[in-house]
Amino acid sequence: MTNQTSPRENPRTRRTVKTDNYPSLPRTFAYIILLMCITLAPVTAFAAATETAGNATALEAALTAVTDGGTVTLTADILDYTKEISATGKSFTLDLSGHTLTITKSTGFGIDVENNHTLTVQGPGTLNANGYSMGIYAEAGGKFAVSGGATVNAAATRSSGGNGVYATGSGSAVTVTGNATAAGASGIGAAAYQGGSVTVGGNAAGGSACARAQDGGEITIDGTATAPIRIDTIDKLLNEYTTPTTKPGYLTYTDGTNTVWVNAAPTVSGGSVVRTSETEATVGFTTNKAGTAYYLVVASGAGAPAKAAVKAGTSLGVVAAGTVSGKAVTLTAGAKDIYIVVEDAAGNI
Repeated sequence: MTNQTSPRENPRTRRTVKTDNYPSLPRTFAYIILLMCITLAPVTAFAAATETAGNATALEAALTAVTDGGTVTLTADILDYTKEISATGKSFTLDLSGHTLTITKSTGFGIDVENNHTLTVQGPGTLNANGYSMGIYAEAGGKFAVSGGATVNAAATRSSGGNGVYATGSGSAVTVTGNATAAGASGIGAAAYQGGSVTVGGNAAGGSACARAQDGGEITIDGTATAPIRIDTIDKLLNEYTTPTTKPGYLTYTDGTNTVWVNAAPTVSGGSVVRTSETEATVGFTTNKAGTAYYLVVASGAGAPAKAAVKAGTSLGVVAAGTVSGKAVTLTAGAKDIYIVVEDAAGNI
């Protein structure tokens, strides 16, 4: 009986893959085409995720979960955060979204930024970074930045020593738009070492010095500096600045290697007004420098005028540094806002 099984295939015969429209292709060539298609497949890039937080527990989780380049957004005020905010292994944005975040640490730092990473605080809103030894600390190229009109204050709370803000190492930088303080007996408000830089938009004060620049550090203070200012190991009083200045509009304190710049313009704060009639009132305020004071009355809510416009208003006469009270101003009927500036002897306003 005849055997009906199929003849055995010759192992030397190359199998082919047939297509509808093209000649048969060797299987090995088809595999190459398939692999090329896989290799050239498009890769989709996904944006870093945004984490949200409305309380301290959620914020701790969000800060852990946020990826490099991502954002943590507040959905409510958080006034009881007791953990350190760290950007030592990733860069990210903290969006205050109109809220207030208060950090209070009983040990260590309030905020730590290192290893060429950047922590950006986005406004509007307010961040109060209260660390034990350091309010905000940056090293090894770490950068703490502020944008969007956020107000950032930094403070060290320990009873002895500590720094409100501290930047050390080339490329390391800290910017705060509010105050930098360290009230401890040997505390320093703002410190910059080994090529680090610090900018304080508000006032700087410390139990030992308001600022210290050492080993190539640079500090800029836009508000009031409470003496002394420490350049390396030498304390300088506010009138012991270097001339000519190396930054226009600022007083320069330097030894050629370490520099602190302090805004030269008088700072006016703590304003008060007592209206005695539709057309009369008395005002009080505090100025950090002596000079001639001027005021300008505008309709309530009209917006802040330029300093030059206030100076072009009415003189309140010569005032000494410190608290000024009982200065008479003239008004017109209706709700008013009163703006005051002080011009020092050098013409700074």
